[in-house]
Amino acid sequence: MDVKQLFDKYYSRLAKEGFIKALFSGLTIGFAVNFLVAFIFWFLDAEGLLWSILAFVLTTAIVTPLLYVKKYKPTSRQVAERIDKQLGTEERMITMNEFIEDESYIAQKQREDAKLKLGLMDAGLMRFVFSRALIIGLCVLFVLGAGMTTVTGLSDEGIVSTGKEVIDMIIPDEPVVTVTVSYVAEEGGMIEGDEVQIFEQGGNATEVVAVAEDGWAFIEWSDGVTDPYRCDYRVGEDVEYVATFGQIGDGEGEGEGEGEGEGSEGEGQPGQGDTPGKSDQPSQEEGEPNPGANGAYTENNMVIDGDTYYRDVFEDYYNQAMEYLATGEDIPEELRLLIQTYFDVIL
Repeated sequence: MDVKQLFDKYYSRLAKEGFIKALFSGLTIGFAVNFLVAFIFWFLDAEGLLWSILAFVLTTAIVTPLLYVKKYKPTSRQVAERIDKQLGTEERMITMNEFIEDESYIAQKQREDAKLKLGLMDAGLMRFVFSRALIIGLCVLFVLGAGMTTVTGLSDEGIVSTGKEVIDMIIPDEPVVTVTVSYVAEEGGMIEGDEVQIFEQGGNATEVVAVAEDGWAFIEWSDGVTDPYRCDYRVGEDVEYVATFGQIGDGEGEGEGEGEGEGSEGEGQPGQGDTPGKSDQPSQEEGEPNPGANGAYTENNMVIDGDTYYRDVFEDYYNQAMEYLATGEDIPEELRLLIQTYFDVIL
């Protein structure tokens, strides 16, 4: 006896139930994929309406038959169990199915009894049974998938915001904090490079150099740096650096004699811009020095009181003037006049 033929009307009903379950499961998975694809395209600000719909259709079409064959297609035993359970045949169908190959007298009698019992019943009395979790899952994912597809379509048309725009509204970017570095030159010099630099906090400034004008010398920056070249790194706040300069001298002479006299060898005639020291001074016994057009020296303009040389005194004054310049202080007027007088005398 062919059990499938015996159960034909019942089997068809359970097969229909199995296909509906497979379809529900396929739709559930399809809506899940639909939601995922639509969300990705919406978040990336790409046109994804058609792609999300296509993903749903293909997923449902592929998954549904696979699930029916692998999971929901009924077997003879499952049909027998459902008949006994729902129609109250007192396990006659299960017993018949178990002894389907038994040709004993008892087995044959049992099958005839089961067949007679089935003939008196209506297959329509068998109810479809669906999992509550499957129904809830299908409804939830339908709402999510359909809703996300709608949002993606509206986003493609520019009606609603894209995912990136929504994220930026919820979590705005940290504002960029900038700092300003200013380089200022006081009287007597200038700044080569960008005097005002604006960049992100913690960044590096570009190199600048403090250049002194003629007759002036660079002393230091306001933060104590004595190198005219500077490049500040990892600046954390607004800051201003001031370059200070000191005047070298106010006289018209340049401190360099241009003696043109030609003394005999051994008489110690000074060369260009040189002022003889004490050890180089000629005595009265060594002969009369040959005067030049400029920078010539005599007993009257190179010595004080016939004993102290002007240069010995000038070196002390000059060293004091350099100390004032190094500390950024102004040279006292008295000291400046002494140095100027020296140049006036020897020129």
